[in-house]
Amino acid sequence: MIRRPTRSTQSRSSAASDVYKRQGYCVEEEEETPTKLIVREYNGISADVINGDEVIGKTNKFIEIEPGDYELEITKTGYEPQTISVVVNAGKTTEYKYVKLIKIEEEQEPKPENPPSEYETPGTLGPVLVLTGNVKLPDRVTAGVSQWFGWEFKNTGDADWRGIVGLRLVGTDGEFRWEGDSTKKQTIAAGETKYVWAYTKVDNVPTGTLSTYALMTRTT
Repeated sequence: MIRRPTRSTQSRSSAASDVYKRQGYCVEEEEETPTKLIVREYNGISADVINGDEVIGKTNKFIEIEPGDYELEITKTGYEPQTISVVVNAGKTTEYKYVKLIKIEEEQEPKPENPPSEYETPGTLGPVLVLTGNVKLPDRVTAGVSQWFGWEFKNTGDADWRGIVGLRLVGTDGEFRWEGDSTKKQTIAAGETKYVWAYTKVDNVPTGTLSTYALMTRTT
């Protein structure tokens, strides 16, 4: 006797399933596409992307986000913050091109101006070398004769100054008449008050106003 192999039989449910598939009713489940956003920064700077008070990601990187309309702030220390408006659609990647962050320029304190190495009084030297108002003049100014003229100066600065002093004569009409200085250099130390002398000769003695000036050089 020849034995035939037994045929495997399907269960009713299994058989019905096969028919269902053959008839084209089987639909595979689709994978959900995540909704993403990427905010590109023009210079490649990594900055925080903020929604409300929450940091949701960084620039130049994909951020998973719910669909919707957003006002996002892009911030990084040392750069000016920027606000952008973005509409994110479901199941799509939204790309925002481009944010360009601008570096904040630090305000630099102005450098103190160095005092000039040489200047004249009266004038810009006045705040440093101040005339006290005390003078020592000859009893009689004689034309053509060298005489001593002394003015008291106070050095209000923190440096020593060395130079010469001289005389100026301005006429009653305001016009310059004459100028002469001493060739001997003298020093006024920082904080010192002293007479500085000009030994000079007056060429003529017209009526006018006699004043002094100093040509000084900073030595310390």
